[in-house]
Amino acid sequence: MGVLDQLKNFWDDSLSDASNAYDLYSTSIQGALQYDAQGPQTVFTAIVLTDPFPLDPNQASLFFASSTAKAAASSSMWKKLKEAFGLDKEDPVPPTVISKFIFKARIDGPNSPHSFLPDPCSETYAKKPETARAVTALYTTFISTEDYISGEGSKLPRQGDLVNVRLSQNVFGYNLVYGEFLNLVDTSLITETQAQAQQACETLFENFDPNDVAWSGRNIGGGGSSGRKGMPGETRNIDFSSIKHENKCSPNDESGAPNAETYFGKAVYEKWRDNLGGHEGTYDGDGSWNSAGYIGRYQMSIDAMISAGYIHSSVKAGLPKQVGGAKAAYVAMYEDDGSWTGTANVKINSLKEWQNSKAAQDDGALDHTNGKFARLIDLKAVDLDNAQDVAGMLGMAHLKGADGAAKVRHQGIDKADGKWGTTSPGGTFPSAYYIELGKIC
Repeated sequence: MGVLDQLKNFWDDSLSDASNAYDLYSTSIQGALQYDAQGPQTVFTAIVLTDPFPLDPNQASLFFASSTAKAAASSSMWKKLKEAFGLDKEDPVPPTVISKFIFKARIDGPNSPHSFLPDPCSETYAKKPETARAVTALYTTFISTEDYISGEGSKLPRQGDLVNVRLSQNVFGYNLVYGEFLNLVDTSLITETQAQAQQACETLFENFDPNDVAWSGRNIGGGGSSGRKGMPGETRNIDFSSIKHENKCSPNDESGAPNAETYFGKAVYEKWRDNLGGHEGTYDGDGSWNSAGYIGRYQMSIDAMISAGYIHSSVKAGLPKQVGGAKAAYVAMYEDDGSWTGTANVKINSLKEWQNSKAAQDDGALDHTNGKFARLIDLKAVDLDNAQDVAGMLGMAHLKGADGAAKVRHQGIDKADGKWGTTSPGGTFPSAYYIELGKIC
């Protein structure tokens, strides 16, 4: 019998007369039975309700006393939590190292510890964003318990993913304040029931604007002077030295040649590239487009596609400027087989071939990255001895161009990306890409 089971055993074991023998007999039967619905189970499958919120080591220390997640008994826990999430008077300084992250998730299935909570993915709540957010806030916060870098073998969970999580037990059940994130569920192992649960959440993810909620993971401390996102086009001043990565890893090639794959080495470059793709889009499907017509896993502009040799330069003259609202024109252009050159490093003759070709999109990303790399070197905007700094600068350059990245570094001008005219802080600041994409070692 475990410690928790003994704590639940509140019968009086004193034997004052012979009649107590019957009590002892009945209690022995009771003690032999498992009466918890979940029994000893601590690992569950859950559906991710919010994108992950990155934590720096100081913020992570609020949750960890060791390598295992542990409940904080301090009465000031929630005050600290609000401060860490930017929900108090002052926003935290953006982390220079993102070693852990948190997110909200719902455990589904028979005897779920969350069965007493309303399902935010149900039709009742999913189409009501304000209500859905309030319901989602009731769910367990799951925390990664090891340094976690988005890349090969360690993909960052996103809204709608199925994950394996662990809850700690207490006397009468589970600690549902927070638990541990273990890993993503292999898509090949997802059951029909689990797939249906994911589908039920689609409406929630379509209507739930995570930019409005700091703890959802889209913002590091919300907007303003230290947030990850701001109003599109919003400009703020930052001290670049406060976010510059320490020199923790050296380049594979120190010649300074503007070839990212050679500079980092193939394995590290591919980790960086996959991390970039995780911030951007998908190879095919709806996730391969944004509202301005940027395309593919790496959200390449028309200029990037022309530079990489996939699209004829002549098509650009008939297109609107690639800003918000231009998607339809760009989709029509890409759907015209005559727009494709068929002569690039990977021979592509149609949009369908492009969307089905990981090799072509990866090739285009390398060409685009190398162009930004060369420009950053010209601008003296990279520390070539510091591979993490180069990785971060290339991340900023992908978002805002090499000149925009150089402004952050040299002038402290941090201008948010995004579509003008929106009313929520949906534009990502380049400094966030520097911090997140620079974590390669």
